[in-house]
Amino acid sequence: MGLYAIPVALLLGGLIILVELKRKKQRGPVDFLTLVNAIYFMSFAVSPIFLMTYDVETMSKWTWLTKEPRDSAVYFYAALIALFAYVGVLLGYGWAQKLPIKNRDHIPFGRPALSFAISDKQLLICGLIIGAIGTASFGIYTMTIGGPSKLFELAIVLRGGGNIFESKWMFLKNVSPFMLVASYFFYALMKQSSRPDIKRLAAVLFAVMFALSMALLFHKAGRMGLLSYLITFPIANMLFTGKIKLRTVVFGGLFFVFITLFGKQVFNYFMYPDGLTQRMGTVSEDTGGVFAMILAEFGFPFATLVNVMTSYPAAEPFRWFQDVAVGWMYILPDRLVGDIIELPATVSQVNTEQFGASGTVPVDLLSFGYLSMGLAGVAIAALVFGIMLAFMDRLFKDTSRMACIIFRVAWMNFFAFRVMYSDPEMFFAASFSLAAGTVMLLGSAWLTNKKQVKEYDWTHERQGESAELDHRAADRRRRNDAVPNGDSLKPRTV
Repeated sequence: MGLYAIPVALLLGGLIILVELKRKKQRGPVDFLTLVNAIYFMSFAVSPIFLMTYDVETMSKWTWLTKEPRDSAVYFYAALIALFAYVGVLLGYGWAQKLPIKNRDHIPFGRPALSFAISDKQLLICGLIIGAIGTASFGIYTMTIGGPSKLFELAIVLRGGGNIFESKWMFLKNVSPFMLVASYFFYALMKQSSRPDIKRLAAVLFAVMFALSMALLFHKAGRMGLLSYLITFPIANMLFTGKIKLRTVVFGGLFFVFITLFGKQVFNYFMYPDGLTQRMGTVSEDTGGVFAMILAEFGFPFATLVNVMTSYPAAEPFRWFQDVAVGWMYILPDRLVGDIIELPATVSQVNTEQFGASGTVPVDLLSFGYLSMGLAGVAIAALVFGIMLAFMDRLFKDTSRMACIIFRVAWMNFFAFRVMYSDPEMFFAASFSLAAGTVMLLGSAWLTNKKQVKEYDWTHERQGESAELDHRAADRRRRNDAVPNGDSLKPRTV
């Protein structure tokens, strides 16, 4: 009965394509739902077909993807859940898009709309502050683990959860991504400033933050994190200029294939340099299996959904969304949290243990909903996710300002990958620095708006006074015209 998952997956894929082709995009060719559709399509429309038709057992690294026999009915039910969950995302997204929020595209009740026309000075200050915090944190963290050489050598080891250092400064690894956010500020300043000297300064600061961010991302050894960061800039530039460059699309596609096939070996190069050569040899000997290797990378969300449906609540009790309540605590220093509460294993750690796989098998959006509250949990997760997409789409709607666009694209990438990585611990860790930068951006926009309100109120008041004076003068003229002059009162002579 597992093969019945194929027609359901085809139906889901057709629905996603239809939605993407028919809906009207108000803010450029790429928006929040576009990227979510792309990841959802690969994870829950293509993956079931791949797992049902390809002999995954021949791929020694991926045998755990078909932990359940492929003739099991659970694959069919998982495909149905994926279909109805996508409808739930659309319902939440559509409902939130139509909420009667006050239209701020004009000046309501004499007040100007929230503006992202942030001054060069504000952007520079925001970038310098958050960049300084990130750079200092990265420097202290690097020295804690043994210097720059260890930063690259221990990338895979520390990513895999190896706790080989006992230091109170290890939590600064979660603060170091502030450098990525600083690069967003400097990139926006470089693109939208009209002053050549400011552009040159912003370009230098952006280059420094970009280089440090690449070093940090290499150390974190996350392929999707690296890809998400790098594609942010060309997508933002595309929305800013309104032009799609073919070479950018081609280069992005090639880089995606490369990082998917060789990313782990690249990150582990300084500890095991022969691994990259061996991987290249394997790929070159089996060029026909390259497509399968790429599809396997998107297979774990559907395989995880199948796994949790067989494990919860039969073997494991529902988690009742408790992971959301404690997810943010994982980014705090261990010594601070350890004195208050003993954090439970994350859902990804539990999932990896159940699969018996190496490394970490993340928990996707649908699996997280199911292991939390079954079918009701999937419905809640899908609806809330759709609402969050619409909220962010409406928040970052000024596509005429690079400062707004760059954060819009960063959040688009973040939410798109939450389809595959929805462990609350991963959610809070990945969004912490971006949320901090967003608060600074919105704070600057609020100050700009407040200044515009004062200017508008003063201008409106002066215009009102002027109109009142004009009205009084006109009234006096009308009264004077109505009073007869002296000549009209003289007696006429015959």
